[in-house]
Amino acid sequence: MKRMCSLLLALALSLSLCACGAQPRTPPEAPSSGSVPPPPEPSEPENIPPEPEGVPEPEEPPLDITPADGVAYKSLFAWPDDGSSFWHTLPAEDGRVLVGRTKPVGEGGHAYQLLGINMEKGELDFTLPLTETEGIDIRKALAAPGEFIVADAAGCRRYGWTEKGVEEKGSYTLPPFVVEKIAAWVKAEESLRSYSEVWDVRPEEDVLAWIGEEGIWLSEADGSGAHLAIPMEEIYQRPEYEDYPEVKRAFVGEDVRREDCVRIASLRLMNGGRSLAVPVYNRVSPWWNDDILVVDIGTGKRTWYDGVFFQMGQSSLDYLDDRTIQVGYTRIDTESGTTQPTTLWDEEVLFQAAGITSDFVNYYSIGKREQTELGHLELGAPGPPPVTLEEKSVVWMELFEQTKTALTFGDEITWPDFIAVDGKRLLLQLTVGKGSEDAYSFLIYVTCP
Repeated sequence: MKRMCSLLLALALSLSLCACGAQPRTPPEAPSSGSVPPPPEPSEPENIPPEPEGVPEPEEPPLDITPADGVAYKSLFAWPDDGSSFWHTLPAEDGRVLVGRTKPVGEGGHAYQLLGINMEKGELDFTLPLTETEGIDIRKALAAPGEFIVADAAGCRRYGWTEKGVEEKGSYTLPPFVVEKIAAWVKAEESLRSYSEVWDVRPEEDVLAWIGEEGIWLSEADGSGAHLAIPMEEIYQRPEYEDYPEVKRAFVGEDVRREDCVRIASLRLMNGGRSLAVPVYNRVSPWWNDDILVVDIGTGKRTWYDGVFFQMGQSSLDYLDDRTIQVGYTRIDTESGTTQPTTLWDEEVLFQAAGITSDFVNYYSIGKREQTELGHLELGAPGPPPVTLEEKSVVWMELFEQTKTALTFGDEITWPDFIAVDGKRLLLQLTVGKGSEDAYSFLIYVTCP
């Protein structure tokens, strides 16, 4: 029923606003072949702002941006447009946010770095050069607040964000046979973005989890004692997925199997390594919701959370701490098994009318009325929840009218991209003169009153 309501509302309201949903993380693309890169060499942190190469003197072009009353912005740094892009990594925490940067190098190569940005001050705390290994994934160190993990196809490194910048805390290398099994699975699953989506480790608790062709495996951190914890067939044959092949067949016009209709990725070990969280994405329709399976490793108990996040709205999935998952507008406590909505507002209305948010109070959108505007919507306490499509349409229009213009962009500025949002502070990437020889890109910091 929830899936059908989502479809009906979306058809009733303007589909053109779908692009204003919260944006997913966009790590570098995975390699197309099944080859496995070698383990990365250690990277030395640099606790100084990056100096973009080739910046012409004496100054960058001016930004044609008009802020509304009380709104302020500044350029954190700028560079001649070379195809570099920023990508959101993790939710902002304690006024800090990690942002990834990908820069083209040579013939088809890329260089990566992490930027540690202090969102309270609007300043760069550090830069961390990353290896050129494809498929990098940035994760929270769930059991260690203030620390993060850089994972790839061969292992991971753990870093701490300190007052002095960033420092390496430890590293881990996957057992070779696990690397081979992961590579085989990723090669078969073309929809996966990176090798690092399909494994997780808790060295301190001596537990490793990964996805292979047969299913989800668990072992000790060195790979010993490996056993199949969740067979793929158990997921594929869920009664709730029985009608998936028939519906997908109507879209693609060819015979499909159940395994063609779901995708498993981004699993995490939680609760001190005692639980395993497994997101299950449907590959039938972007209008359908996705599910999460949480397994108690000791007892084998399965707990399913059905329809908790919605890909068409680009709702995010974030592991907030060692027991909490944030999916769309739902917060899951994997230890108690309870769920809690993050807002009393109707999520289908928010999907259509609001935009990207970090606190479920302040929402931002680009192009609500004009493609040259950044809109800001600050939600108060909602009234009675809308029930009918007509009521939802009325609430949607009311929220639309409440959205205020925060910034107005000049004609030379390409549609900006959201990089990170932290309450009333956000980061945007934009380009001036895109496609011209004098094109310039910026990472700007914005604060709303």
